[in-house]
Amino acid sequence: MSTAIVATTRRPRGGRTVGKATIDEVMDLSRNLPLTRSVLKATLQDATPGRPGLLDGLFRAENASREQSRRLRLLKHAVFPQAKELDGYDWSTTGFPQGPGRE
Repeated sequence: MSTAIVATTRRPRGGRTVGKATIDEVMDLSRNLPLTRSVLKATLQDATPGRPGLLDGLFRAENASREQSRRLRLLKHAVFPQAKELDGYDWSTTGFPQGPGRE
C-alpha cells in the first residue's frame, strides 16, 4: 500500500491574480538561477496561461533575495568599523576648489 502526499494550492480570499508574463521575460529572469534552461523553456512552452506569470514572480523574488544576500555578504566581508550612510549629511557646505579649468 503506497501513500501519496498531495500538495494543494489555495488562492487567498480576494482572488489575487498572477500577472501575465511572456516566455522570453521568464527566461531572462531565470538567467542567474541554477536551472537547466532547456528544460525550463520546454516547460514554459507547454504551460497553462497563468504559469509563466507565477514563475515570473518567483524568479523576481529569488533574484531580489540573492542580490540582498550578496550585498550583505560583501558588507560583512569589508569589515567596516561601523555602518554609515550619507542620508543626514549637510551638502550645503560642500564645494569644489577654485582652479584651472573651472569657470
